[in-house]
Amino acid sequence: MRVLVVDDDPISLRLIQANLETWGGYEVTTARDGGEAWERMQSEAFPLLITDWLMPELNGVDLVRRVRAAGRAEYTYIILQTAKSEMTDLVEGMEAGADDFLSKPIDLSELRVRVRAGERIVRLERELSDKNARLNAANQRMRADLEAASRLQQSLLPPPVLNFGGVRFEWAYRPCEELAGDTLNVFPIDDDRVVLYALDVCGHGIPAALLSVTLSRILAPGAEAGPSSRGPFEAVTHLARPEAVAADLNRQFSIHSAQRQFFTLWYGVLNLKTLELTMTGAGHPGPFLLRAEDVVETVAPLDPPVGIHREFDFTPQTIRLRPDDRMFIYSDGIPDAFNADREQFGVSRLLETFRETRRRSLSDALEDMIDRVTEWCRPGMPQDDISCLALEVGG
Repeated sequence: MRVLVVDDDPISLRLIQANLETWGGYEVTTARDGGEAWERMQSEAFPLLITDWLMPELNGVDLVRRVRAAGRAEYTYIILQTAKSEMTDLVEGMEAGADDFLSKPIDLSELRVRVRAGERIVRLERELSDKNARLNAANQRMRADLEAASRLQQSLLPPPVLNFGGVRFEWAYRPCEELAGDTLNVFPIDDDRVVLYALDVCGHGIPAALLSVTLSRILAPGAEAGPSSRGPFEAVTHLARPEAVAADLNRQFSIHSAQRQFFTLWYGVLNLKTLELTMTGAGHPGPFLLRAEDVVETVAPLDPPVGIHREFDFTPQTIRLRPDDRMFIYSDGIPDAFNADREQFGVSRLLETFRETRRRSLSDALEDMIDRVTEWCRPGMPQDDISCLALEVGG
């Protein structure tokens, strides 16, 4: 333990130095005034400082102020020697940054107690600093891992804009944390049919994101080719039958299983020639269908979320799209978003947003929706993931 002792009285200086060195465990450096002490502290680290109060050039209190103002990385424990006994003087010393006081003339027993107490504080500060450094390093590694996982999750999303057979697809995706429980996709299964789906895993953070990524891989095009990238889970083998897809997933994922997670799912298959859309809604909010003539239709989900019931027969629904129709498949993070007064954004505001942007581009409609929900939540942020898959049939 390095100690700097400062005193303009050579007898007091020698007395403190000799006793510290006799007790052992201390490397003592001396200075005859505050100015000399401050110069030494510019090039050397002293975790323990014992300084007299009244000295020429730079007194003890001003030295204490300089040390505290320097903001050193390692804490310096300061014991101020003084013959002063007035409360105002002691308050002045404490406000300057002194940790403890030592009465003059020096009592060696008191000196030893004060120094031992300071040494314990210094060692505790070092241990805390080391622990904080390790914690910061672990946090940085975790942050890097989360960012890498987020990039991986984002890579599983489709291209921003897709066109199949005169039908345009776009989407919006805003996780509320680094990782999301929402996901969506659009892909062809043959020349005439396109699959589109959106799902929302219950919960937040890493567990929800892991299941979301797993489901993305299970539902991915060509997933039936091999199980190596999906671990113990099986590929969905009935991509063209929405009710069969939901049943397959329901069999593999259950709230009663080890995963103890469930999720909502909207899954549809669009025939590009007939514009017939077959779909299954398992607990996911019913999509909005904006007809060309500004008529709004809502396709309500008929079935519970995937994973709630061990055995369940999911129900397919079919509608026929027409030129200039728009459809928006959205997650509940949008209508459930709260403002500062704990009022929800709501389905009606969401529908009104889409109706007001009916004559604008699909990308503008989605961007405006994100802006309105974000503004609604200010000064906070949306509390849940936001995802929306939109399509527009060419005129």
